[in-house]
Amino acid sequence: MGRQHLTVTVTGRRLLAWGGRPRIPIGAGEHYGALINRAFDHRSYLETLAAEGLDHVRLFLGTYFELPGQFHIDGNTLAPEPEDRSLVWCRDGDGRHDLSRIDPAHLERLSTILAAAANHGIVVGLCLFCPCYSDEQWAVHPLRARNNRQGAGEDQERARMLIHPGIRRWQEQMLDAVLPVASAAGGTYIDLCNEPYQSSADRVIVGEHLEWQAWLAAQVRRRAPQLPISCNPGNRAVVLDPAPAWADIACVHYAVPEAAWLNRGCGLVVAADETGFQGQDDAIYRRQAWEFCLAGGALFSHLDYSFTVGHPDGTATISARTPGWGGAPLRRQLAVLRRTLARFDVLRLRSYPEILDISLPQGLRVVALGVPDESALVHLVDWPGIPLRCCLAPGAWTATWLDPVAGHTHPPQTIIATRMVTPVTPPPGVAAGTDLVLELHRHGSPGDSSGQAQGFPPVSPLAGQR
Repeated sequence: MGRQHLTVTVTGRRLLAWGGRPRIPIGAGEHYGALINRAFDHRSYLETLAAEGLDHVRLFLGTYFELPGQFHIDGNTLAPEPEDRSLVWCRDGDGRHDLSRIDPAHLERLSTILAAAANHGIVVGLCLFCPCYSDEQWAVHPLRARNNRQGAGEDQERARMLIHPGIRRWQEQMLDAVLPVASAAGGTYIDLCNEPYQSSADRVIVGEHLEWQAWLAAQVRRRAPQLPISCNPGNRAVVLDPAPAWADIACVHYAVPEAAWLNRGCGLVVAADETGFQGQDDAIYRRQAWEFCLAGGALFSHLDYSFTVGHPDGTATISARTPGWGGAPLRRQLAVLRRTLARFDVLRLRSYPEILDISLPQGLRVVALGVPDESALVHLVDWPGIPLRCCLAPGAWTATWLDPVAGHTHPPQTIIATRMVTPVTPPPGVAAGTDLVLELHRHGSPGDSSGQAQGFPPVSPLAGQR
């Protein structure tokens, strides 16, 4: 029997589900070159992520590569040395790619990586295409007419490199070869194109890209209807109005919490699948993850630059010029979020700001997720040292405070709510200015543990089932 595939829930929240269990994947992966860079040890990479308790990666298919030094990324896995570069199309002795021949060794490597990820319970976003960000990239790209044996895409400009009518037949042929591999693995969704909005600011070309993505989605759906399809609509707080009917997932880059909140009714899984350009500190990206997910986000994947060819276990030192951050301490902090969310019935959770009294202290950042009148998960940035005023339904509640950095859980408190606003006091010894997480369960609700201590044990990743 084949592996169980990812699905998208159709009732309640839009979430990914695997093996019938809805989940909110949390990842911190390398810069998308695990497949195209033959020098990168993908086994060590996936084992590291699984051991650290994370369950999402992005993988570029092999229709795009970068050049060493681009974007100031040291050790960029997406910029392999020429002798280590593996692309989807075979390359002839004269250096040109033959778009009519798909490299069987590349497909085998793809199959191996996807199967290993599934065995570790790691969801894979497989990205088919990406525009070139510079003329230097475009000069050596396989889809430039002079770089392929077919002369496909003759006279095309860089802005239209993916949408030229002359290359569609070769794109279809590639799908015929790749999609069966993706389907066989389980745990994979198809990301059509990374940052298509970077192709051009020209509205005509933007419209052509939207038409091309709709065409490409139809081709994927016809060949592999079981695979969810992702679009990448923009950065930060982009609003899907309307959401594309052909997509299941909307992956926002550098997403702020508003991207989840504003798109909560769009009908798609709303994901944040690339971070960076905000500095080099664990707190920046840890807070982004908590705030996005507790605002209603359904997937968070950090871009971790500590994974390199020389350090596939994510232990490389990140230089100051690199446009992002990563490392084992941050991954452990993100795993705290994943374990915490996994303890809830995530399908019932929704953004829950009304549990917080309007009189929040000036400057305090708070976001809440929960099931009204039953349970809540609240994240506080820079707690000012005073009780948190919560609007709780009458009755007894269990309040458990969590340190999102170390994952330490303080002893639970029982709180009796009798008024419209109930103060919940953090445990003694917690310094003002600390980030905190508060978990609330009303006694007698599905998530209640009858006042017993609530630990946060590791959650075993789901393995793809054969």
